Amino acid sequence: MAKIVVITFLIVLCLLLEVQCDWSPLSSPYVSDYPCTGTNSIFSFFEPGVSSKAKTRYSVSINLIFPANSSIQISFDSEAYITLLDDKRYSRVTMEPGVVFGFYYFAQETGFNFVVTSFVPGIVPYITSVIINNEEYCQYPNVVRAI
Repeated sequence: MAKIVVITFLIVLCLLLEVQCDWSPLSSPYVSDYPCTGTNSIFSFFEPGVSSKAKTRYSVSINLIFPANSSIQISFDSEAYITLLDDKRYSRVTMEPGVVFGFYYFAQETGFNFVVTSFVPGIVPYITSVIINNEEYCQYPNVVRAI
């Protein structure tokens, strides 16, 4: 009986706080993961419960400081599109048929954010390599394939 009273009190308290603060979630919660074992500088996230077309799309954030004249090369296990989310200036962007993307900076930048979208419907392109200034940041990628 005491548990029911406490639970009821907590529910009422939460409802009162929500009404007073006018708080509500803006969207569904995101699910995040580290696509590369051994580093917390690179993480990915997606929104569950989206349409089937959006299920093969996710966002990636690389939280590092990139000195001037830096290079980033990102490889995937299948063909992908990348949409850049930052207004950064790149001196050059390269691509090898949808699997390896290269970005080169003129000036120092902080962070690198992009969206990965599948080229082939139904297949999620997983990160297999992230090379920043000739140093591999994703030696052990978390590539998951359904059997």
